[in-house]
Amino acid sequence: MGMQTDEPSRMPWQTEPGRGRRWRQAQTAMMALLRQPLCSFLLVGATLYLAHGLMPGQGRPTLVLSTEELAYLARLGQDEPDEAPTPEALRLLAAERLRQLALIDAARQMGLDRGDLIIERRLMEKMRFVLAQQEPAPQPTEQELQAFLQTHPERYEKNGTVGFEQLFFAEQAPCSRARKTLPSLLAGQDVSSDPMALGRSFAALTTSTVQSRFGKRFWETLQHAPLHRWQGPVTSRYGCHLIRVSQRTVHQMPALADVRERVLLDWQTQAQQHAEQRALCRLLGHYRIITPASLTLRHHDLCPPQSS
Repeated sequence: MGMQTDEPSRMPWQTEPGRGRRWRQAQTAMMALLRQPLCSFLLVGATLYLAHGLMPGQGRPTLVLSTEELAYLARLGQDEPDEAPTPEALRLLAAERLRQLALIDAARQMGLDRGDLIIERRLMEKMRFVLAQQEPAPQPTEQELQAFLQTHPERYEKNGTVGFEQLFFAEQAPCSRARKTLPSLLAGQDVSSDPMALGRSFAALTTSTVQSRFGKRFWETLQHAPLHRWQGPVTSRYGCHLIRVSQRTVHQMPALADVRERVLLDWQTQAQQHAEQRALCRLLGHYRIITPASLTLRHHDLCPPQSS
């Protein structure tokens, strides 16, 4: 039998020097942690979830592993395309999937899926796909394709090109030097200019290429310059130039037959976007929308008009 004593029992921090101070520090740290909003949210969620599972009359949540999902797991577990996984391997795959389902269900019960941008984006992507399938993809007529081509000529036009020579002036009042050099150049005399890394002669450059290298104003000057005659000075982002245009082609609108596949793809893409917008507008109609009093939303803000 154990000995009994009238001496009151002591807690561990009362019997060893220094332990009381460490205990108080740990207690202070724990209280600070519990005051954090996220910790409080998780603690409350976990308490509610566990309480829900322990309430009298409440059945345990059900985890369902369907035959289709089991077959999918079996395909994932195949080492070879025509070789089925062993029963043991399939059991391990099924057990792992059930563990995943338990974690997913518990997280949903605690509301951990709410406010998660990654989850919300994934759900929006899936719902947009569902909405897009509500209307069958229409087949356009030839007249509709031709109208689409004429409405969006910039997508299909063959770029105009220009070939030219240039003399570059970058140092010592470059535009003044270029202006003084032009008469000698027109007279067929040899002249000097500054070197340029881009080169002196260019053959059949497209609009976008000229604009990216020299700038929009330089391109516009080339478009209106007379052929085979030096003129300038023309400014670019680098300095001043004297230019001589050797050849120029204009933008050309192709026939529908030449670009039909591209036009059809673009038409179908736009039709699908319009179908998705109409379905989303119908979906919004099922909700009562409440916004701050300072914000005024109109119908076309939520359901913008569709362009052709």
